Amino acid sequence: MAMYKCCLCCEDVSEGTMKAKRVKALGNAGKVTVNVLDDIALRFLNMKFTLGTNVDQTDFFCHKCRAKAESLVALREKLKNEEKELLLSITTAFQSNQALILNQGQPGQRKRSLPDPITANTPVDKAIRQDESNAESVVRQPESQEESGNSNVPCEETQQALGVSVQIKWPSGTRNFTIHTPWRRNAIQRLARKSLRSFSSHMLSETSTSTTILRRVAMIVRKEMKDICSDSHDSIIRDSNEGVRNFRWDSLFYELSRNMPTCVSLLLSMIPGKDNGKRVMSLCVIVSMMLKKRYPKMALLQRAVSVL
Repeated sequence: MAMYKCCLCCEDVSEGTMKAKRVKALGNAGKVTVNVLDDIALRFLNMKFTLGTNVDQTDFFCHKCRAKAESLVALREKLKNEEKELLLSITTAFQSNQALILNQGQPGQRKRSLPDPITANTPVDKAIRQDESNAESVVRQPESQEESGNSNVPCEETQQALGVSVQIKWPSGTRNFTIHTPWRRNAIQRLARKSLRSFSSHMLSETSTSTTILRRVAMIVRKEMKDICSDSHDSIIRDSNEGVRNFRWDSLFYELSRNMPTCVSLLLSMIPGKDNGKRVMSLCVIVSMMLKKRYPKMALLQRAVSVL
């Protein structure tokens, strides 16, 4: 029997509980662990973990190393949330102290402008990766304003005309943008109301964004199709006698929704009707036809229909 070891701690994972709980290093279950190890190795050793250890399709992670990496991700997320909560508390304390000073009316006390908690540069903002910061170039900068000799501080109407500050969240942190065009401000208002369908229609109606969104959605659907048709993934949609004997619509739908979430959500929103059973069957038929066209072995549904 072949011996397999964890590519990180070198524990034997070829039998028993270690075999049952092991995950492939380059599989979907090991993506989080690989990303964490690559990030740590790149920051301290100037080389990715996958390059330094020559990880391939036959390597595994034990459940202990995987749990450590996932707990580190959870700790990082918790740290970011704690920083945001503390920042809001600090800002509230500053504002309360300033209001107390102004109410006391101390002579010679000058009013200070406090930083907005939305636009403040937090340590999380400074830790954003360079590739994500490039997204700031998408937002157009406002035209230079003419200097006014009457006052150095713009009035409230002028500040509203300059734009609205918006905080965008990424897995690695947040970044602030100033939205100053009417079209973008309308999009932010729709998103703030949590009207996602209205926001999607709004973004797809604009030529400058619809092409990018559709291209990106197509890339995601194509990747999902490649993953489910891959030889490394033992899909139940593959043509087999055992699959035909145990054919169930629910099992087929669960397989598709677990491995092709974007494609399934997109098709469900397009299929009309209120009968969920018929909608599920229609979706399974459509996706099965798409997969069979790409990879002939993904023909379980077609074979089941021919047998019936």
